[in-house]
Amino acid sequence: MKLSQSWAILKYVARKYKVFLPDEKEQHLCDIMEGVVTDFRQVVLTMWYSEDFVQLAEQFFKDLPAMLDDLEAHFRKYEWAGGSTLTYVDFAVGEWLNQVELMKSTCFDNHPAVKTYLKKFSNLDKVVSHRSSPSFNKFPITSKKARWGNQFER
Repeated sequence: MKLSQSWAILKYVARKYKVFLPDEKEQHLCDIMEGVVTDFRQVVLTMWYSEDFVQLAEQFFKDLPAMLDDLEAHFRKYEWAGGSTLTYVDFAVGEWLNQVELMKSTCFDNHPAVKTYLKKFSNLDKVVSHRSSPSFNKFPITSKKARWGNQFER
């Protein structure tokens, strides 16, 4: 099977390793988080690849606190994106939050539940193992055409 869309790949791996939620409420929470991540990614990708990157990034970080308020409320109530269980969606949420934090390390300071969530995700054994492996590179996270995130860094 050949998959090329990121959500399809995540869902395939989740089903294969049985990290998919059978509970309807938790699946509903995951569906919502998929939409949140997709919306955030669109904003960030547009910014990274724009000629107006500097101005868009400045506006992005002004608007970010309001965008994070819903995530803050979610992670005050729930441990993970889907509720009480780590799911495929957490890998997309963790990746996105990590990338935003790489742009501005203080961006979650006023959202402690989001900051705690990212720290907990980043400290998962498999994530730590992957990030400490010789094959892991912190950057690039974008292509060479992007205005940010295209430099090489281990």
